[in-house]
Amino acid sequence: MKKTLLLAAFISAFTFSTQAAAAKKGDYCDTDRLSSEYKYQTISGSQTVFQCGTLGRVSIKEIYERGWRVVLINHPPNNPQYTYMVIEEQ
Repeated sequence: MKKTLLLAAFISAFTFSTQAAAAKKGDYCDTDRLSSEYKYQTISGSQTVFQCGTLGRVSIKEIYERGWRVVLINHPPNNPQYTYMVIEEQ
């Protein structure tokens, strides 16, 4: 009986730690919070600069180099100078 309880506790702890390790971080990046130097840039490829809460001012290329990935990117039709994206840790 004690072995069964010990085994159940071990499996439960292992499952919990595996789920915690699998949890990913997410963040929001946009062009609206950038300085005037970058704010009205043309969105053109991997060198476009975004401001992210976690990573700071980065390009899409740098986001991937730092172990994150783009989940969503949007360019609202009513505001062509504004672009935002959602990123998550890989």
